[in-house]
Amino acid sequence: MRALTEKDIAPALADGATPWEIEQSIRVQAQRQASTLHACFDPMPLQCQRPGYVGVGLSLSKQGDVLSHWVSRSSYGPDCPVTECMAKHAARWFFEPVPEAMRLILPIQVKRTNRPLQPSSVTISAGL
Repeated sequence: MRALTEKDIAPALADGATPWEIEQSIRVQAQRQASTLHACFDPMPLQCQRPGYVGVGLSLSKQGDVLSHWVSRSSYGPDCPVTECMAKHAARWFFEPVPEAMRLILPIQVKRTNRPLQPSSVTISAGL
């Protein structure tokens, strides 16, 4: 975890922002909040522990609160339970107030850490 800076708490939306600028600001805010997303991918099967993208649908109130969230698409296969992982993260997200309530789908990039990939269980047999 890092300390907040002036840049982190400065308003991201200017008065009179266009819908495109508002969506871009929300994307940046969401990706910043997804920086620890890899932590819920770490216990998944090894084939899931790779960089990828998840399309996260959000319904936001005018105050920037997440009213509902869903996974609309994913670069991960059916063997990777990303829906539960994303639900835990997206439920805690928050955004700056927006001019009106909105629904949108955000492409969220999942990044890997420098942590070495380890299978969740390793079986070692010695042929003695």
